[in-house]
Amino acid sequence: MAERIKSLVAGIAIADEVDYEVAEKHPHLYDLQAYRRVAELKAEKKASVTCLDVPDEVFKDEACSKRAMNLLKELSASLNCYKVGRTYAYAIVINVNDNAIDLHYSSSFNDYARFDELLPKLRGLSASINHMLWDTIEHLKFIATLAKYEEVRRKVVDFYKKIPAKYIDVLVSDDHVTIYVPKQLKGYIIGRGGSTVQRLQQLLGRRVRVIDELGLTELYESEHPEIPRDPEIMKLVAEVLPRLKELERKGVTLRQLEKIIESMEEPEQDVSAEEGW
Repeated sequence: MAERIKSLVAGIAIADEVDYEVAEKHPHLYDLQAYRRVAELKAEKKASVTCLDVPDEVFKDEACSKRAMNLLKELSASLNCYKVGRTYAYAIVINVNDNAIDLHYSSSFNDYARFDELLPKLRGLSASINHMLWDTIEHLKFIATLAKYEEVRRKVVDFYKKIPAKYIDVLVSDDHVTIYVPKQLKGYIIGRGGSTVQRLQQLLGRRVRVIDELGLTELYESEHPEIPRDPEIMKLVAEVLPRLKELERKGVTLRQLEKIIESMEEPEQDVSAEEGW
């Protein structure tokens, strides 16, 4: 790859442009002052194009970003070049931190015609690099997409930590997230009046849809045979649940509630019979 990159860069230079080592031997023929400004990053003109055509997510994931940065450093070792002309000098370098190919151009004779010629060549160089590294770049995109999916899924699962992760499936799109759950858990996921899912939307920064999925519903039913399947019963439970939670907040446990119900359902004793009336 290094030789191919060097070949691309070499194709940009024209006959009158030489390396500094050649120019310094003939200082009266070349613009060495312009070269020094370029070397010190004090050139009058600068332009940049994106180097690797990858989404921002690539640099947000630690592992993916490391791969991309290593690739940029490898490109930098082969691509960076400095050229000196008779009335100007320029450098084409990889800006690793900004994922860019930078053009630095200076002239001691106000000769900027070559700068305008170099701009389309810079874009062509970027296109050639991305074409050459297509497989590698697509792999980086895939890793970044997978990392983004896993990050969102982890946030959803952590948010509903009371529900086993096997009952939650997450589909991530650019502008929304779809959560697939068993029918029995849909109400819990959404929350009363949508309050729970609204908090999740704020956490994720995107819209959330909740859909009951047949496969997850059947899995939940098979693992929880004690839960009634009658929708009317589940509706009644949903109506009673808020009051039960209110009792729980007041310190009444389910065991205590059971005893209270038993005491309330005990038949009244026939006092007259006991006293012989």
